[in-house]
Amino acid sequence: MARKLNFKEKILKKIKWHKKRTLTHTFIALGLCIILMIPFSYLLKPGESEAVDNDAILTATMVGDIMLGRYVEKATDEHGYDHPFEYVKPYFENSDYVSGNFENPIVLDEDTAAVDKSINLKTSKESVKALDNANFTVVTLANNHMLDYGIEGLEDTMSTFENAKTDFVGAGENLESAKKIKYSDVNGVTIATLGFNDFFEDDSRAKGTKGGVLAANPEYFIPMIDEAKKNADLVFVNIHWGAEYENEPHPRQVELAHAISDAGADAIIGHHPHVLSTVEMYNDTAIFYSLGNFVFDQGWSRTHDTALVQYNLYKDGTGEFEIIPATIKNAQPRPLTDLNWYNSFKITRQMTKNLDDHEWSKEGESIILKVDHSDILKGESLGK
Repeated sequence: MARKLNFKEKILKKIKWHKKRTLTHTFIALGLCIILMIPFSYLLKPGESEAVDNDAILTATMVGDIMLGRYVEKATDEHGYDHPFEYVKPYFENSDYVSGNFENPIVLDEDTAAVDKSINLKTSKESVKALDNANFTVVTLANNHMLDYGIEGLEDTMSTFENAKTDFVGAGENLESAKKIKYSDVNGVTIATLGFNDFFEDDSRAKGTKGGVLAANPEYFIPMIDEAKKNADLVFVNIHWGAEYENEPHPRQVELAHAISDAGADAIIGHHPHVLSTVEMYNDTAIFYSLGNFVFDQGWSRTHDTALVQYNLYKDGTGEFEIIPATIKNAQPRPLTDLNWYNSFKITRQMTKNLDDHEWSKEGESIILKVDHSDILKGESLGK
């Protein structure tokens, strides 16, 4: 008859048994972890989405901050300057008008000195070729980095754009030229684009004969929007404002936005916070307080959330703003699909939380805002 093991002997026997099977158990646990991680990774992975053709009279696309220097430049050196727009190019090619905020000056001479500030951004002239190839119509230069390399950097930037297909607004060699309004004629509809800056770290404002960027001063924007409304069917105002990494607009932004709307803007496209902010519908003006980064190299997760806004004008007079959620990965904005429902849910919640239920709807991953723009088709919008 076998001797009964005491308590200590039983423990030692159990330890030996587990040691023999440790490798097997480790492989089983690892396999289970991989199986569980695969579906979760799909929730975070951006999809391969494509733009859909529609029967709109015109399609206009607006995006956030575009910075093609620093670490983004390392990616473009390796993959080419068209690399950042690879996943969104179908949307741009399907658009009659594309705009964004060009967040860095072009510096043509390596000896051009940076101004004394904490962060100086710059890029090369190949950036503008990338915008041309991606079908951009116009960019705003009215931002807090446009004079990071002084007036020489601004002049290099403007001269490069002047020799390109993509145009610019919001800056000039003097105050009068900084007030330039860009008019784009699309299928019988005229779009006016304006750019203003409400964030200044230094004296980079255009004043009199001094070059710089255009300040968001009511003395400037009210008469300019009035002029644009007399000469265009749609007025799109780009403005650099707010506090970095703030998801909610400051009361000053709301006050400015309402004044710009009252002056006659149809859409206000906000830049600078580097994160997505809320959307407001005010007197049929769509106010996008911040579209966040679009092409950038910032590392933390909130700065990776972004969105494209596509405006479609349909034959029945419906104006539709479609917000397309996206994420930035390896300096590339990538539209989300239904596999990315968690990121899409986050972006939708952030951008619509101040909207009433009747002001928006959801179609797939997109957020839809509709306005009555039948006056444009009747030719009644000019001078409205």
